[in-house]
Amino acid sequence: MKKTFLFIALVINIFLYSLNYREIASGGPIADFSQNSFDNSNGRTLLQEPIYEEIFFQKLKVNFPIYLHVFNRKGDIKIEGWNKDYLEITAVKQCSNSLKQLKNTFITVNEENGLTVRSVAYGKNECARVSYTIKVPKNVYIGQIETEEGEVKVQNIENLKYSKN
Repeated sequence: MKKTFLFIALVINIFLYSLNYREIASGGPIADFSQNSFDNSNGRTLLQEPIYEEIFFQKLKVNFPIYLHVFNRKGDIKIEGWNKDYLEITAVKQCSNSLKQLKNTFITVNEENGLTVRSVAYGKNECARVSYTIKVPKNVYIGQIETEEGEVKVQNIENLKYSKN
């Protein structure tokens, strides 16, 4: 009797597993499952908020020599030298609060003491994080680079004169 019970339990387990597998493989409801919470290091469960994202991209042909300045409140700044004669700016804006707050964060590029790239946020609940990747000719001068919450990485540049606040 005990062997029969174990055999039946095994068959039921295999059957349930195969149903679950078929549902996942066929794109059923289990395949669409996404985790919306996770445990942090304190053992507390945190809800994962939706993240709104927008990408800014611009190519610029500038007269050299020129200084590049970047001012960012939240987010990383990565500047890479390359063998082309123009700049390429990619900025990824992210905000978990609302799409409206994301839209209230702007990227400005102007010729102010060289070339200045700046993140500008409007409104009292500034939430957007802007991460920059800027590709520049190797002979560009790196001026002032500032971010309050993020890392600055500068690679493959000949005229390196930058400061991080």
